[in-house]
Amino acid sequence: MEKANVKIKVALSGDEKKIKELENSFGVKFKKVSIEAKFFIIDRKEILFYLSKDKEDEDTAIWLNSEFFAEAFASLFDKALK
Repeated sequence: MEKANVKIKVALSGDEKKIKELENSFGVKFKKVSIEAKFFIIDRKEILFYLSKDKEDEDTAIWLNSEFFAEAFASLFDKALK
């Protein structure tokens, strides 16, 4: 079976103990950050970002299929993690 070239970068805010538990559970290294934004960048071509941080049952988000915007946002994210 051929392995896919998939890279996952995760940044989380919150309790450091819970973050460590998630790392162990998923086998992925997470970076602790103090930013409470929620967004997903897909293939540096699309981005899904949430409009509020309310912890209710429903979320409101915007999905953009903009390679220019997603690439710019991904570059900022990469710089923030280094």
